[in-house]
Amino acid sequence: MATQRQKVIRNDGGVQVVEVLNGGSSSVAWGDITGKPTTFAPVAATASVVGGVKQGAAVADAAAAPTQAEYNALLASLRAASIIATS
Repeated sequence: MATQRQKVIRNDGGVQVVEVLNGGSSSVAWGDITGKPTTFAPVAATASVVGGVKQGAAVADAAAAPTQAEYNALLASLRAASIIATS
């Protein structure tokens, strides 16, 4: 199978125009890659967007001895955020 490489010809407003070259090495040096991001941070997590982690709904702090209702509210929040399964 022939290896294809790309050679950057010019960069038009953030869009790279490349020439496809057949043959040659199948690897590219990291330093030869242009336009790569400087950081790879995930988006912020919310109740509807999975970021680094998915954020569940707020659950009030439990009393010194948690009640069944407080415990069930925590479980419901974790299930709604798909952190734990519903069954």
